[in-house]
Amino acid sequence: MLLGLAAALVSCAPARSPPGDQVESSDLEAESEAPAELGRKIATSLCARCHALEGDQPSPHPAAPPFPVLARRWPAETLLTRLEEGIQATHPDMPEVRFAPAEIDPFLAFWSSL
Repeated sequence: MLLGLAAALVSCAPARSPPGDQVESSDLEAESEAPAELGRKIATSLCARCHALEGDQPSPHPAAPPFPVLARRWPAETLLTRLEEGIQATHPDMPEVRFAPAEIDPFLAFWSSL
């Protein structure tokens, strides 16, 4: 089930990205932002080119499920280990995604808000 989540969670980098690419976090600073707002910025930086992050709109990449759909299937606590280890894709368009340790809790706060 978690392997399917890894494939679905961050499906699909842009078509120009060759298989095996890796996406690193953007090292966003927390400063005084609420954790969920910082998490939304992290998701925008790492995931929004393929996934719809909020609302009912379809994802930019047709094979990438919208985050609200994924969040209903998998609660935040099921993602913690995968985010710590890095999400490795099984889909050819999806890069490996790595979060900085300081980005995991804010991302999960955003995920929980969906």
